[in-house]
Amino acid sequence: MFYLSSLLKPFTTRAGRVSQSSYILGFVLPFAALLGLSWLMFFGAPGLLGTPGYYAIALGWTVLMGTGDAQNIRRWNDLGNSGALYRLLRPGLVLLPVLALVLQFVLPAHMAMAGDMEALAFMIGMEFGGVAWQPAPLALLAITLVGATGNVVYRGGSGNLHTGLSGVSA
Repeated sequence: MFYLSSLLKPFTTRAGRVSQSSYILGFVLPFAALLGLSWLMFFGAPGLLGTPGYYAIALGWTVLMGTGDAQNIRRWNDLGNSGALYRLLRPGLVLLPVLALVLQFVLPAHMAMAGDMEALAFMIGMEFGGVAWQPAPLALLAITLVGATGNVVYRGGSGNLHTGLSGVSA
């Protein structure tokens, strides 16, 4: 039987080694490109590509998160660390931004629907004056950004501890 996930199998193996250049080409560059394109789609030029653009961004993030986990775990192992620590910290990369978006948009919208006039004024202000980020969601997004950047810099900037390895499976 054919599964769509089998198309990603060459990219998601957790065995073997991944070199620094392979990690940068396979994870860091697509991550930076998706981050820039997401910013462009949501803040720089909203509506530029319309609804299909949003679907393409969502698909890109889904594929990157699926393949990126395998590369990140392999890179952690190559640098002499346990991949279990990465698996422990990984949910924060998804849960903190989701919590920030809930606090910034969903909670005020529900409060406005319940009759809270301050929340209604906040939502109207966001509609006409642009998005004004509140301190708590902004702090959660900053923590996520600092953690993800530090993680990528550590793994992408560290040289291979094992001499003679150039991304070849052992």
